[in-house]
Amino acid sequence: MDAGVGFYIVANALISPEARQTTLRCKSFLDWLSVLFLSMKACVPLLTLGLSRMIVVKGTDYQEHYSEYGVHWNFFFTLAVVKVLSTLFCCIFSGRCNSWILSIIICAGYQWCLYCGLEKYIINGWDGRGTRKGLLDANREGIFSSFGYIALYFAGVQLGQFLFRTRNTLFDWLKCLQGLTGFCIGCWLLLRVCRHVIGPISRRLVNLPYIIWIVALTTQELAILLAAELIISLLVSSQNQAKTKSSHKKSKSPNTDTAFTVSKLCILDAINYNGLLFFLICNLLTGAVNYAVKTLYTQTMQAIMILVVYMFLSCTPIVILRYFNIALKFW
Repeated sequence: MDAGVGFYIVANALISPEARQTTLRCKSFLDWLSVLFLSMKACVPLLTLGLSRMIVVKGTDYQEHYSEYGVHWNFFFTLAVVKVLSTLFCCIFSGRCNSWILSIIICAGYQWCLYCGLEKYIINGWDGRGTRKGLLDANREGIFSSFGYIALYFAGVQLGQFLFRTRNTLFDWLKCLQGLTGFCIGCWLLLRVCRHVIGPISRRLVNLPYIIWIVALTTQELAILLAAELIISLLVSSQNQAKTKSSHKKSKSPNTDTAFTVSKLCILDAINYNGLLFFLICNLLTGAVNYAVKTLYTQTMQAIMILVVYMFLSCTPIVILRYFNIALKFW
């Protein structure tokens, strides 16, 4: 789950309007208000889900660890805060600096605050004994870690802008793969340095090592998936060329300058179509499993069966909705 929440932030950033460069330029104060209003409107479902989760968890006495987000806070509130503040930053710095610079500035500032005492406060509270008096102190992990998630979000936006560049040939995508691989290696090397200088990875703090770790994992997964897609495309292209050639001609190797199209996998495409709904369904199913089963004492075969049923129940409604082109996003 530590990697999962970071992946979700980056996944949202990869396909965000900022990554696709379709955001409105804020040229006046009215433009600011309009963009912020739309952003806050988009956060209403997230706030509703966050409040609902808090009420259900408190009402059912469901197991929770305050050290993750705090007493009342949860990840849905974090998503809402990231959405609004990232929009605000985009309005302020629109056309002035790119997303990488924003990410580095926010990350460096937040890490400096952690170094100057914020880390001790988040871990130990105001009195140094971990007590949670007051709304801020009770939810200090969730509130302050949001700044780390914002830095991670803008890193994802810049990565998305790189991926959304126009590429029409296989050679272009090979260059993209080369760039992702090189950047991934650089992130892993930088992570080793940061863990030695700053400290261990902490999802609770969302510190600099955590942010670099998530970026490294994301680029690694993207590079692996792109490499697999390229290999499949080469094989399919070779087969198609062999079929279209006449029997007396030898089949030639696929041309790297030919147009390249990315195939869509059924479940993956369905999840992309209703990402937040899939995330919510998985959360509910995870809670149901934890509530009904003593997971620490589950036998291997029982665990496998639970996972199979879990995957079926989480993927089936998403695939059905995609089949009928239904996107449950009304905001």
